[in-house]
Amino acid sequence: GNMKWKYTYLGVGLKDSALVAKYDGQIIKDVKNDHKIAVSLGSPCQGMLLVWRTSIQFVGDDKTNEDKRMQAIQRIDEGALFIINSNGSICPKESPHLRVGICPYPMVYLVSKSSMNRAVFKYSKLLKLKEYSSKDINNNPTGNVSTDKNNMDGGVILELSSHPGMGIVPFFDDLLPLPMLNLQICGIGLGPVDLALSARMNEQKNLMMTSKHKGTVLCDPDSRVGEINILAKYSEESNQVL
Repeated sequence: GNMKWKYTYLGVGLKDSALVAKYDGQIIKDVKNDHKIAVSLGSPCQGMLLVWRTSIQFVGDDKTNEDKRMQAIQRIDEGALFIINSNGSICPKESPHLRVGICPYPMVYLVSKSSMNRAVFKYSKLLKLKEYSSKDINNNPTGNVSTDKNNMDGGVILELSSHPGMGIVPFFDDLLPLPMLNLQICGIGLGPVDLALSARMNEQKNLMMTSKHKGTVLCDPDSRVGEINILAKYSEESNQVL
């Protein structure tokens, strides 16, 4: 069925901007009980983001039977259950081997087109070419790079001219399973160019990774300012295409 909730991603900032919350032994929520901290989409695995979200509601004329509705809500709400340990660390109740922590790199997300924080890809012209040669690289007005550096399984390294020496990097070596959506995903961020991903624009205008996390595409769950970008692909047993 169609579910909806309001949310924002959590991060680290000045203490004056910190959330004020209470803990009832299972849920960390605001004093009005309107919002709670939760693992995104109820999938407590390493690398999954935390959100500050409202309760789940089903939209309009939903035909899903009541049992399936409750199962879906319960599955996602399990991601809002936490244990506060005696040493001050916090873990998901369903995954006590994990801890709430900080992303290894600054996240990549959507900004206004005039934002000073927008990412400018150094080899954007090469990304659009189906095939390229050393001549294409040398004629690239944004700078020169060796053919070997950009010859990564037919892809182009995602180096940024807006952030010298930096590129788009994956948070983790492995993709994260998202069973509810039959997806495998990975967060991406700003990191050293030596760790940058390589990609190619495919016929569907998707930016598809060609080396690390090959076959995943760059996407955002909701096209709005402040929404994060992730890599995603359908699980191997699925025949769907993003």
